[in-house]
Amino acid sequence: MNVHTFTPHCTDTELHKHYTAQILYCTYIYCTYIYWTDHLERMDNTGLPKHALTYKPRGRRDRGRPRKRWQRVDAGTGQTT
Repeated sequence: MNVHTFTPHCTDTELHKHYTAQILYCTYIYCTYIYWTDHLERMDNTGLPKHALTYKPRGRRDRGRPRKRWQRVDAGTGQTT
């Protein structure tokens, strides 16, 4: 039994354009990431983005579905909002 798989045919120039664009895009993302992390390192410790990056929560979360809090329940009807 002769089984053939479909493979799309592309010229070398099409492949080169496609992968060059992907490499440029990935390079752009990596450079912006490096710029942002350097910016956070230079930021003082009171900045919110740096605090969010270095935040380590203490304690443990409860298991299961979150309980209904009084802020989410309408006092008159008892329905959640």
